[in-house]
Amino acid sequence: MRSRSEARATGRGSVGAPSGILNPPGRRPRIAGRSPAEGAIDSEAGSVTAEFAMILPAIALILAIGVGVVQLGALQVRLTDGAADAARMLGRGDPAGAASARVAQAQAGASMSVSHPGALVCVTARASAGSDLLGALFDFSGTGCALDDTQTPSP
Repeated sequence: MRSRSEARATGRGSVGAPSGILNPPGRRPRIAGRSPAEGAIDSEAGSVTAEFAMILPAIALILAIGVGVVQLGALQVRLTDGAADAARMLGRGDPAGAASARVAQAQAGASMSVSHPGALVCVTARASAGSDLLGALFDFSGTGCALDDTQTPSP
């Protein structure tokens, strides 16, 4: 067995060593078999949860914006598709009410305008993104043209 002076010199205490040698004032007691770095990891265990809680609203906002952009793109596609269908219907000679109903079926509240450039019939469908305040900021339109079969060809 080592003497107390040997234990102090090597930094390793013996069974009867005073508590100040092993655990100086102001330091946490060292747990046998654990390094001081492992103690630092334990003291930061809740920081990952706190960081996740801080970033979660930002992730939710980014996802909501992404879903909104996809919905606006789908509105644009529906309007263009409805306008193209309505132009084909008018080009075949179907009544304007049926073409207008097709545009309204594509997007509720959409309006339709018809033009005849040359031998074509073109339909432009317009609609806002929604009825709320933010939806009124975005107006969308889709245009579709088809050959006008109702016109008689000129000789």
